[in-house]
Amino acid sequence: MSKLACECGAILSDVGQEDSDKYWGVIYPCGEENSAREKASQQIQSLVNAFVSGEVSKWLEEYFGKDYPSDMELAGCVSDILQVCYQEKGLAYGRCHQCRSVLIQSERDSSLYNNYAPSSKSSVGI
Repeated sequence: MSKLACECGAILSDVGQEDSDKYWGVIYPCGEENSAREKASQQIQSLVNAFVSGEVSKWLEEYFGKDYPSDMELAGCVSDILQVCYQEKGLAYGRCHQCRSVLIQSERDSSLYNNYAPSSKSSVGI
């Protein structure tokens, strides 16, 4: 995703903004974060095994597809594995910098977001 329109009229963007990390994230249903971590661990172990056996290029093509750079450093591959595993388990969200509404992805792999506006202008503690 790169841009979303909030109901207040503000445009939320996850690229080209210095502080975009403050406004974007991923929400995981109960248990899904552990599932993502487990899957990522298995995939990273598989990558290490391919590295040891000299078959990293083959592994990268099978896992990421033929367009993935075969000369990627292992740290970059691990980062990409983590991103894939975590994104497939969670729902993306963005927070509007103007009205504080939260837009949450309606389903995984969906470009539709549900808007949740704060009920008041002040923050409430529990």
